[in-house]
Amino acid sequence: MHISIAAEPIFHLGPLPVTNSMLATSIVGVMLGVGSYFATKNMKKVPTGAQNVFEALVEFLLKLTDSITGKRNVSIKIFPFIATFFIFILFNNWFGLIPGVGTIGFVEQSHGESVFVPILRAGTADLNTTIALGLVAVLGTQFVGITTIGFFRHTKKYINFSSPINFFVGLLELLSEVTKV
Repeated sequence: MHISIAAEPIFHLGPLPVTNSMLATSIVGVMLGVGSYFATKNMKKVPTGAQNVFEALVEFLLKLTDSITGKRNVSIKIFPFIATFFIFILFNNWFGLIPGVGTIGFVEQSHGESVFVPILRAGTADLNTTIALGLVAVLGTQFVGITTIGFFRHTKKYINFSSPINFFVGLLELLSEVTKV
């Protein structure tokens, strides 16, 4: 049995290899773009039907964000980023559950043995995608922290000389942030 951590190239566009997870992620991105276009195409000032459901869901998630940030204006600023991030990961994971994704492919020779290469593979199954999403999440969190409470108050969380225990806790917090990636 061959388990690949890295995505396998399916074809090349010039010097750029297009991998199976890159292809699947592109399909998900196009589906989300087209879906959001049609979902917002006929929005009304007074919602009816499915628009009611989606507006209730967005309001619920916005209130959840409020409970984390404590400020409505901050929640309104960061909510589009958080919601997009969540929806992108969710649909990439769901895409991997579609029959044929990961099971339809071709066999190629690699290091003298036959290896099955799926044509499509969930984007989040690729280690590169997972690391990139982790970096975006951690750096996004730091950015929001700095813009919300200010650079010096945010940095004081990690570098605090007020007492030996606070200094040690700050080092642990810094180590914690680095290991999140």
